[in-house]
Amino acid sequence: YLMGCASIPMQDGGIQAQAIMQRLRERYLCTEHLRAEPKNPLPSLDVPSNVIAEMPPLLKAYMRLGAKICGEPCWDPDFQVADVFILLKRDELCPRYARHFKAAV
Repeated sequence: YLMGCASIPMQDGGIQAQAIMQRLRERYLCTEHLRAEPKNPLPSLDVPSNVIAEMPPLLKAYMRLGAKICGEPCWDPDFQVADVFILLKRDELCPRYARHFKAAV
């Protein structure tokens, strides 16, 4: 496994983070037995229907590789971000990128 963390900025009060999480839950949520529970979860917010989820580049890259999110993000007030725990199983690495990484070794 590759484990990591991706941060979502919270300058808008968390609306964008909630919109991104809605999108991630639909396609990228890991199985229940691998989920982590944040000690400091994000506050619940209603996301207006006109908000478009704009995923940060690192998070987008993880998803393209085949990674999964391991539950709800943790609120980090010191850095004003929502941190999402990411898990990528080596044998679930997107074949396109697996070939790329193998060629680089």
